[in-house]
Parts: sequence; structure tokens; C-alpha cells
Amino acid sequence: MKIFSLLFSYIRDHKIKGDYLEFGVARGNSFVKNYHISRTRGVTWMRYFAFDSFRGLPLFKWIDKSFSLFKQGMYSYSREEFLGFVRSHGVKEKDMVVVEGFYKDSLTDEVKRRHSLEKAAVILIDCDLYESARQALDFCTSLIQDGTAIYFDDFAVFGGS
Repeated sequence: MKIFSLLFSYIRDHKIKGDYLEFGVARGNSFVKNYHISRTRGVTWMRYFAFDSFRGLPLFKWIDKSFSLFKQGMYSYSREEFLGFVRSHGVKEKDMVVVEGFYKDSLTDEVKRRHSLEKAAVILIDCDLYESARQALDFCTSLIQDGTAIYFDDFAVFGGS
């Protein structure tokens, strides 16, 4: 995607330090693409965090129940399928951190401490659901700095709300 070429050039040119965080990696298509785009743009300092339940979408709550485009369990790819896909497409394991679990359980301060996660340069929210996106953003609040780029994959799906 052209937007990510521009985004990683911006990160490079402005020397934005921090990590790449993708919420909702599924099989890993955008994770792989953005890994390679960042590398070709000279952004070599970041780690790549993949957050996913690897069990598909969670049980829908309140606002998400009224939207029928998505279904519980959609986008269910196992951790092993994800890792196999990204490895086969050249993502180096030493550059990647995988955090598995539904966000209400897995997005904790302990994850930040364990991985010395202090700043985000790029945050990609591809959660498909309001509740999951809110949980991801809550987790990221302390990681956002001047220059952090936040991309919402499903922005138009809900009419921008």
C-alpha cells in the first residue's frame, strides 16, 4: 500500500523511535507487507509486535452486536499458521514478538515490561470490532509519542464512528 510507503518514509526521515504494533494480524498479510516496506525504507530499528487471539473474532458485545458484516470466529488462523506464513515470506523471527490472546486478557502492563515496550512508532488497528479496537487503544495510550502513526484498517466500515 502506498500509504505505508509514505508512513515509513516519514518515520525514517523524522527519526521516530519505537516499535511497530499490529492488532489483528490474522494470517499475516499486512504484517509481512509492512515489515518489508519498512525495511526497504531504511527503518531498521523497530521490533514488530503481532497481537492476535489466533482464534478469530471474540464474542460480540453491545455495539458490535448490531453490525452483521463480521461473525464470531472469523479470521481464525492459528499461531502456527501465522508464524509459518510470515517466516516463509522473509520476516526474521528475531525482529518479531507475538502476543497471543483475546485483548481483554493479553494486553497487560506485564507484556510491556516483559518486552521493554516503551514507545510505538506505528500502530495498526485491524480489530474489526469496536470493543477490540478500544482495548488496543487503551493498551497503546502510554506508548504514543509525538510522531506515532496510527492507522485504522476498518475506519470506513463503521462510517467513521
